[in-house]
Amino acid sequence: MAWPLAIAGLTDTLLSLGRSADAHALVAAAYAQSKARGMHATVFEIVRMLGLTEARLGRYDQASARLDQLIADQSALGVSGLNLGASYEARARAAIWAGDTQAVKRYSALAAQQYRYGHGSMLSVRYERLMEEAQMHKRKPRRPLSGEPRVE
Repeated sequence: MAWPLAIAGLTDTLLSLGRSADAHALVAAAYAQSKARGMHATVFEIVRMLGLTEARLGRYDQASARLDQLIADQSALGVSGLNLGASYEARARAAIWAGDTQAVKRYSALAAQQYRYGHGSMLSVRYERLMEEAQMHKRKPRRPLSGEPRVE
């Protein structure tokens, strides 16, 4: 039970350090090992982090599909609260990075619901950090696409 959490923690640390490719390599290998061993529900943290690393590497469609499937799997098992909220939070964060404002709104609202935001829940701080990240990302100037004229 500790192994998936340790992998997720290390992956999160690598992402925080800007080492997205290293994070992806680590969590992809862990995911392959877990599948080979027939592990499923015990590796939700690994699946979540795999989706986040894919999103960080610009693979938004792949990350979205993976995180949406994770959310569906968790919902089918009756998972709620922190665990489901963390998956909604990951999906919202992937949307933030991709600039998908509709998905940011949808999944951040679902995370807030699971975290019981506004009801004195200790998890409210996670939602607040997510919203701060969304606001910071909005303020960053967008880099022109290749071939797009630069405005001077």
